[in-house]
Amino acid sequence: MSFKRHLLYFGLCAWMVVCTLTAFSQTEHPQTWAQDIAFMEKLTPSEAAAQQGSILQIRAEVQSWLEAHPNSGIQLSPPSSLPMGGDQATAQLQELRKVVAAIIQLDPSHPFHLGVTEVEVSAALSPLSPTVESITQGEIQLHDAVNVTRAIDLLPGVEISRIAGNRNEAAFMIRGFSSNGQVPFYMDGIPIYVPYDGYIDLNRFVTSDIAEIQVARGFSSPLLGPNALGGSVNLVTREPVKRFEGDAAMGTSSGDGLLSSLRLGTRQSRFLAQGTLDWLQADYLPLSGNFQYPAGGYAALTPGNAANTVGNVPYALTDHENQSATRDEKFGGRIGWLPKQGGEYVFSYINQKGQKGVPLYQGANANAAFKNFWLWPYWNKDSYYFLSDTGIGEQSGIKFRVFYDQFRNSIDMYDNSAYNSMNSYSKTKGFGSEISS
Repeated sequence: MSFKRHLLYFGLCAWMVVCTLTAFSQTEHPQTWAQDIAFMEKLTPSEAAAQQGSILQIRAEVQSWLEAHPNSGIQLSPPSSLPMGGDQATAQLQELRKVVAAIIQLDPSHPFHLGVTEVEVSAALSPLSPTVESITQGEIQLHDAVNVTRAIDLLPGVEISRIAGNRNEAAFMIRGFSSNGQVPFYMDGIPIYVPYDGYIDLNRFVTSDIAEIQVARGFSSPLLGPNALGGSVNLVTREPVKRFEGDAAMGTSSGDGLLSSLRLGTRQSRFLAQGTLDWLQADYLPLSGNFQYPAGGYAALTPGNAANTVGNVPYALTDHENQSATRDEKFGGRIGWLPKQGGEYVFSYINQKGQKGVPLYQGANANAAFKNFWLWPYWNKDSYYFLSDTGIGEQSGIKFRVFYDQFRNSIDMYDNSAYNSMNSYSKTKGFGSEISS
């Protein structure tokens, strides 16, 4: 489908936009702190003094961040006497602006703050709240979690499940609730799912451009929409915060694996732009030299014996997991407008392309149902989404969120292990537009 047709679909779906008035979140992201502070610094001293409650709220959240990061080296001076006068309010805003700017510079992840969703409760969340867990880019790199499956498995209360081994997919469960219709999956607050059965393969999402993975266990923001019975999982991508910035990575792994990524971005006074490229592949999953095949089934076959057959076709066993090759590539772009009067308007595009094999069953069960010769020649996804934040008055704003998402995949089913006789194939195509704000 051409790029113009993609844009046409996006335009046709935009009429579904819903605008929601929301108060400033009770637990803000540093980028949002900076926006609120910039807004209040434009006020007159007397008007700024009237915002004492907002200033103290931001100050309390900044102080909580500093207490949770004692090694940051950033200090916040004691608060001035209350009530604040105009000069005191102005001085507090100036200090908060410098402290928040230092916090943003220390954060290597730079989450896309318009894509962050908050849990709505009756009081501000503690930094150690058990309700929401998250893992940042630094922790992801520390544990070498190259895809979302490995990253999310590091969080408490999350269990990774393998959906029917013959599909070679990974899903997750949170406190017994499944990702299939009970715990929705999002990217920057945009819902992601396969139209056919609601599942999504976590293995297909690389983490090099993910700033943070948020997991809400039980409570989740009502702005995310329905079906969040057991919570929600939100992938927050990265955004530029400096005039010019970039990072690159390249590495290898066993199984002839290759990982490479590149991100370039800029944030100017009135606009931001970013581009990302990612590539992750593995030719095979290596097996231990001491791996013992169970008796029966494929185990009756011995490595290197040409007489071994499955489906009357020679089948050689090696120290490689057969048909375990995978490849994922992704590129994306983001442009944003930052008007002088405040607010932010950002359009993002992400294109994912993947393909994978399905390793052959190596157990002792001779049942033909366990012997599926399947391949996924493509697992592709395109996402277009526009997010904005427009301030209204002193305490409120309109957050506008619209997207168009397209998913296409195919599975080829063969009769034998030589993969030269196909008995059937299946293709899935779907698209949709939906609003979460």
